[in-house]
This record gives sequence, C-alpha cells and structure tokens, in this order.
Amino acid sequence: ISPSNAHPQKQSPLWSKLPPELRNQIFTLAVSQHVDVTRPYPANSWHYRPGYTHAFRMYTDLLATCRLAYWEASAIPLSTATLPVWEDRGPPDAPKWRFAEFTARNTALLNHVHFFVRRPNGHWYTPLQQFRPKRITITIRHTSWYGWPNDKPLMILDTWRNGLFPANTKFPSCLNELTIEFETLKRKKDQLNDIVNKQASNWRFPLEDGTLLSPLATPPKYSEWTGAADFGGVKWRLAHGNQDTIDYVVATLTWKPDQSSCGSSGHGVKVVGSA
Repeated sequence: ISPSNAHPQKQSPLWSKLPPELRNQIFTLAVSQHVDVTRPYPANSWHYRPGYTHAFRMYTDLLATCRLAYWEASAIPLSTATLPVWEDRGPPDAPKWRFAEFTARNTALLNHVHFFVRRPNGHWYTPLQQFRPKRITITIRHTSWYGWPNDKPLMILDTWRNGLFPANTKFPSCLNELTIEFETLKRKKDQLNDIVNKQASNWRFPLEDGTLLSPLATPPKYSEWTGAADFGGVKWRLAHGNQDTIDYVVATLTWKPDQSSCGSSGHGVKVVGSA
C-alpha cells in the first residue's frame, strides 16, 4: 500500500484542507494506545498500580477506512505504545507479545516495552533479533523482593546476577533508554536507598555495539502511592500487619548510552551481564 495505488481522497477535508502535520496529530490521537475506562482492574489485584489501573486499548478502525489513511497512520499504534510484559501475576487478559514473530517493519517500529519481573534472575529477558526497542522499563515490585511475605530486609541476591539478565547478554544497540523502578514498602525507604545508592547506581549495561548504558547524573526520582493490602483477597499479615492499605515508595533510575564508554567496561563500576 502506498500513495501511488491509493485514492487521493481530495473530497475529504482531511487531505484537501489540512496540512500533513495537523493531519498526523489527528491520526495520532485516533489510533494511539488509550486507557480503556470500561475495563478497570480490581484495586486489590496483584497488577494494580499507578499507570495500570485499567486495561489498555488501541483503536485501529481508522486504518481500515482507506489505503491513504493506512499509509499515513499504520506506524503510529506500535511506535507510540507501551507494551507491558508480565512475567507473573499480570492481568488475566494481558496480551502475549510474541516478539520472535515480529515482521521486519514491526521490529523497526517497536518503541517501549515495560517488563514486570517476578524475580530479577535473568529469566525475563531473551535476546532476539526481532526485539529492538528504543526504550525498556523494568519494574521490581514490592512482591518481587526475596522474602517479602515474611518481611525480610531488602537485598540484591548474588543469584540475581546483580540484577537483571544473564552473563554475556547485551541489549540491542538501538536501546537509548533503560529505566528501572524499585518498589517497596514506604517504611523500608532507608533500605531501598542503600540498594539504589550503593549498588544500582554503579551498574552499567552493555549494548551490542560496545557502548555502555550509564546512569544519569541526576538523583533517583522518588514517588509514593497507596494500594490495597489484600492481594487477590488475601492479607499477608507478616509483611503488612492487619492494615487495609499499604503505603509504597518507588525509586526510579534511568540509564542512557555513554558514548565515551564505547569498547570499554569502565573503571570501578559493575558491568551487569559481564562474565
């Protein structure tokens, strides 16, 4: 499909009156990922959290109206969407993204993937030629920490490989932003600060071209939220007492490519994924 084999649609004000820039804005509003307010998540579900209070939906009907609309707007849904990947305890109707089956075009359009990991043990990530996102977000939930049901102190286990993916694995060279969200109980903020400042802030992540992702020089961003204490209708009293709600704190760190690191593992830092 291309303009050469499509009707010019000059009878439509979208093409006869509006400039392409404005038409693109309209198409973006029409076919981008939206929150589906008709499908709320239960407030006490394992996956309920800020940004994930409802299911998402993409309205792609516009793409079927004519060839010209498809030509101009078909790249928008995937290139503007966040694709959530739940390793465990996600929405029952969450899409199962089969990145290995992506076409070359969809591989090029893939923009942002958000991983919710059950345990940061490397099992969540499998390098694929078809998996070439520009941004990756990893969320370590309160229920991802070792021993959380028994209120164990926060710790990064050696078996986590210092976080997050198997030795010698490298992220795609096209990745220009990696964000990790560390979530825990608000009363454990001091423990979280130790992990963020003494461990995670020293991580460097290698890309396929030899570049390292390095943390931004700015301090971590912190946010707080309050959620239900009965996950799936069950209260975890050793961790939460008999409370009806839980106060959370989330520390967010962001890594970006450090061009000065090309071909070098750096000095005095932990290169995550190196042997």
